[in-house]
Amino acid sequence: MTPPNDRKAVATLVGARLRATRKAREMSQSDLASLLSVNAAEVSRHESGLRCPSVPALARYAEVLDVPIHELLNFDAPILAPG
Repeated sequence: MTPPNDRKAVATLVGARLRATRKAREMSQSDLASLLSVNAAEVSRHESGLRCPSVPALARYAEVLDVPIHELLNFDAPILAPG
């Protein structure tokens, strides 16, 4: 897959990776939001592609979801299992 170069496409793909990674860990949006110290609406906006998380926010997602940050940006790879 060629990396997208428009902001909306990137936000949508990042959101899909976040959602798939969260679901692979059997977490709700509320669970993830609590661990991130944000509200569930913010997680929802990121997952739906309405907002693209900043690099520091992506780093925090990666930490909480226990994946390398590049996995959240690798749109062709399967979601890794925790650990």
